[in-house]
Amino acid sequence: MLFRSHYYVYAGTYTVTLTALSVDGCVSTSTKDVVVSGIPVADFVSSPACIHAPYQFSDNSTVSNGSITRWNWTVDTLYSDTVQNPLYTFDTTGTYSVNLVVYSDIGCVDSVRKNVTVHPLPVPNFSYTPQYGNPPLDVTFTNLTDLLGQCQYAWSFGDNTSGSTLQAPHHLYLDTGRYVIQLIATSDFGCVDSISKGIYVIKPVLDAAVTSVTASYTNNQLSIQAGIANLGTVDIDSVIMQAKLQDGTVIQEVYNQLLPNGSNGIQSYDFVA
Repeated sequence: MLFRSHYYVYAGTYTVTLTALSVDGCVSTSTKDVVVSGIPVADFVSSPACIHAPYQFSDNSTVSNGSITRWNWTVDTLYSDTVQNPLYTFDTTGTYSVNLVVYSDIGCVDSVRKNVTVHPLPVPNFSYTPQYGNPPLDVTFTNLTDLLGQCQYAWSFGDNTSGSTLQAPHHLYLDTGRYVIQLIATSDFGCVDSISKGIYVIKPVLDAAVTSVTASYTNNQLSIQAGIANLGTVDIDSVIMQAKLQDGTVIQEVYNQLLPNGSNGIQSYDFVA
């Protein structure tokens, strides 16, 4: 039995003819088709990954004829899989070496190695002022996200408005209620995280109270001091102060200073009569 070898440069179907000639001059031929399959070209998409987020490996391998039937993925020494498009979650940032080996339906093999870089998630955060108030309430937001200049933002203000994509927006609340504000930060590498906080928009309530009274009598002069507080939800710009003495005398004065709501609305007043 004789053997001959031949190297085919291109994939395709080739007709091979064998002619046999005996010493007596007899001739016989045999013809068969030989199918030459192409070597597969291993490839995959090496897009950036995000820590703690499922990462989809995307096979992009091709073969000129036939089909790819097997895949063998390895991520450094951390992970291996044999599905076409595996899913993996990276627990630390850094650059990882990923190797893909593919096999065609007749056993032809190719491989490719690429690096995948894993990026941190942004840490979104924000503050806002005022913390509460009555409508219409114009709220200013300060963006405190750690990757501030490297992210895109999506704000939701909780009141069925269209939200905002500005880095540090304003928003006007027109009705009372408790609203949940959400900030979604997406880094330039597609890494996403969010944070939510609440704000109270409360009804306007006008309520001033006397919290303390002290009096002293020195050198035939009566001194009265009163502690007053704004217990409502709106600023007060004037308060009528009255003091009734034991003999029935009423002292009435007007306190014409701003008495804001909140912690700054606790003040002291001295009668001057």
